[in-house]
Amino acid sequence: MRTTIDIPDDIFKKTKLKAVNEGVSLKVVVTRALAREVGSRSGGAASDAAIEEALAPQSRFLAMNPAQRAKAFREESKAMARFYAAHPEEVLPDFYDPGEYESKAG
Repeated sequence: MRTTIDIPDDIFKKTKLKAVNEGVSLKVVVTRALAREVGSRSGGAASDAAIEEALAPQSRFLAMNPAQRAKAFREESKAMARFYAAHPEEVLPDFYDPGEYESKAG
């Protein structure tokens, strides 16, 4: 599979240097690193099933027509608005001031 990703310069340079020192391609070093990070394919069918399950919501979304997608976005937006209205501390938890929200609610 071919893809494009942005890699910070310092990490790219270290990765390229490692490939040169080992006498292998950059692809080999990146593939080994990704396999270590996400696990190798040795899991077989169980791993494939887990991947399929994780991708199911995206697959359902991609199968929708534009009107269905718009409806799904509206429903998700409403659900998020309800959640954040009930949990204002989750909007910006680092800046949450309970007194500020409690005084407005009363």
